[in-house]
Amino acid sequence: LTGLHVKSERFIGIDRCYSAHREGARTFLPVQVGICAARRDPEKSKPGGACHWILSPVSLYVFPRESGEQHFSVSAATMIFLDKNGFNFNDWVRHGLGWLRPAEEEEKRR
Repeated sequence: LTGLHVKSERFIGIDRCYSAHREGARTFLPVQVGICAARRDPEKSKPGGACHWILSPVSLYVFPRESGEQHFSVSAATMIFLDKNGFNFNDWVRHGLGWLRPAEEEEKRR
């Protein structure tokens, strides 16, 4: 959740940092989820405890398909950053995995 702050400020302490990220997560729409699977390779690990890890990262576009009319905040600076770093806005909308906030999921289950 880097960059998801309503205000631009420095955070001192875990509580203030968590609160800022929590507020940002409520305000901004997530566009990607990054997952990294890791496994230790015993054949390349060294005796004495040094481990060799194989990492398999993946980044998934997510888009709120099921939640109906959705309004969200967009930072112009963030849009420029995403564009300069190869973010594909068409793929995001067309192929992004659907998701719901917990309250929306609970409502759909009823």
